[in-house]
Amino acid sequence: MSPAKSFGHVRSRTAHRSAALALALALVTMLTLSGCAAGASARPDPVPLVKRYLGAIAQGDADAAAALDDAAVKRETEQTSRSEFGDLDTLRSSAVLEKAEQRITDVSVDETSKLEPGSDGDARRVSFDFTLDGEQHSSSLAVGWNDEAQEWELRQSLTVWLSVVAVRSLASMEPAPFTVPGIAETLSTDPTTPAADYLAYPGVYTVNAAFDSALLQRGSARRQAVAVVPEQDALVQFDVTALPSSSS
Repeated sequence: MSPAKSFGHVRSRTAHRSAALALALALVTMLTLSGCAAGASARPDPVPLVKRYLGAIAQGDADAAAALDDAAVKRETEQTSRSEFGDLDTLRSSAVLEKAEQRITDVSVDETSKLEPGSDGDARRVSFDFTLDGEQHSSSLAVGWNDEAQEWELRQSLTVWLSVVAVRSLASMEPAPFTVPGIAETLSTDPTTPAADYLAYPGVYTVNAAFDSALLQRGSARRQAVAVVPEQDALVQFDVTALPSSSS
């Protein structure tokens, strides 16, 4: 056989091997992707988790809701000042939520969850609507697949920060002692606390000033109703002639 013919046979065999290798790699890739897709499609629907969570909040069962969102709450607050000074649990309780003037109603959850951008199927978003204080609200929650537990879990919580302050002027204010129906304890009794923020579920709550009424400015009510709605912090402000700590 001439050198040219021999070289041609070698090149042909090399080309065939390269083509076979490329085909094998393509098949492996297709099988891997189809396996991932099959695994993702075999997972249960995450929508029932969100329905269960919102249902617990609507029914006043904050303890059940907290069992579902505890990891998400800690993830949302870590590395912020509220992780040190914020109160995650006192108002986020059934004792308080059951006594709220209003809770979320008319909850409607989208039956189809949406894939989060860049996710391979292990992160999805569920949208929903509800009514609170006469107004309709639309929101959504991120959920993620927990491989270890083999179940969906909340990656976001439907919680809101509530602050209660006594204000004498823009330059003179402090956390205000207060009470809420459902618990006998007076909250926010330490005026030296840098922030007195309390995490709560959506609702309309009654907040009572727990200091001398004589300190209130004329027109400032001792009892206030506050609507706690998602995606914005809630504030109760008691206007005073002197800060409560000055009279203690």
